[in-house]
Amino acid sequence: MGINDYYGNLLENGSLDEDKVNELRYKAMKNLYNGIYAKLDILPYEEVTLKNAKSYAQQVIDKN
Repeated sequence: MGINDYYGNLLENGSLDEDKVNELRYKAMKNLYNGIYAKLDILPYEEVTLKNAKSYAQQVIDKN
């Protein structure tokens, strides 16, 4: 499951509204394109990005 699938699921199950999902997608993609996650050697960048996406989205859900 990629980032867009993950955020799509959050939107479908009502955890976040469309504006917040789009904001989170934008931030995740911006980070990817800036190469932040690609520099981490721990995991392939897609896995690292999805892990961070889930963590950040959970923080947003918890605040709401």
